[in-house]
This record gives sequence, structure tokens and C-alpha cells, in this order.
Amino acid sequence: MPNAQYSSLQNTTQSYIIGHIYYSFAYVDTDTTGVSLYIYHGSGGSWAGSSHSTTSGFQRLTVRTNIINDTNAYIYIQDNRSSGFTRIQVKHWVTVDLTAAFGVGNEPTQAQMDTTMTNYPNNWFNIVTKANL
Repeated sequence: MPNAQYSSLQNTTQSYIIGHIYYSFAYVDTDTTGVSLYIYHGSGGSWAGSSHSTTSGFQRLTVRTNIINDTNAYIYIQDNRSSGFTRIQVKHWVTVDLTAAFGVGNEPTQAQMDTTMTNYPNNWFNIVTKANL
């Protein structure tokens, strides 16, 4: 449970490649619109994100970005509220290196990935497959 502004869950176990495009999504349940999914990718503060827009139930947050200047990038879910912290639940958090999966210049858009991922039960897969986008 968050206990301070900008409390976050971070995925720092993956090594990112400069110039590759990444897509990440997670289902987040919270009672506020102040929670976001971000990809941070630069010592200068470069990031991309999407925010929870409802106040109840799991909502899928997605983000897609090009890692431009930092292999120490990380993906995180952050509570942006300054007070009134409550429980946040996260499930089915997935990150895909689109450049490795589809090749340079063939990476699908965020909208294409959003649509594709809804075709998998629980938006999870553990096989390598060729997706038709």
C-alpha cells in the first residue's frame, strides 16, 4: 500500500536496449485516478505513461516508448496522490521488446498492441508466436 506521494512498484530486473521500442501493460485496480504506469528511460527524465481513469475495478494501463538514452530504464506503477493513500492491486504485468519481436521498423503501434493483447486469455502468453497485426 502506498504511504507517500510517488510511491511505486518497479520492474527493474530487465535489461533494456537503447533504440529498441518497448510496450508494457498491467491491470491496475485503485479507487483513484492518480495512479499511472510509466516507462522511465533517461537520466534527463524522459518517460512515457498512461493513467488510471476510473475509481473502481481493474483497468488496463498501457505504454509504448523508444528507449533513447539509458539502458538503466525501468517500468513502474506510481501513486501520484499527495495524501489519502489506499490499496492498489496489480495483475498481468507484461513487457514486450517490440523491436526484438517484430524487427526494426516493423514494431506495431500502441493501439495495435492493445488490440492484439486482448486476444490472449488473461492477456498472458508463454510461447513465441507470430502475431498478425
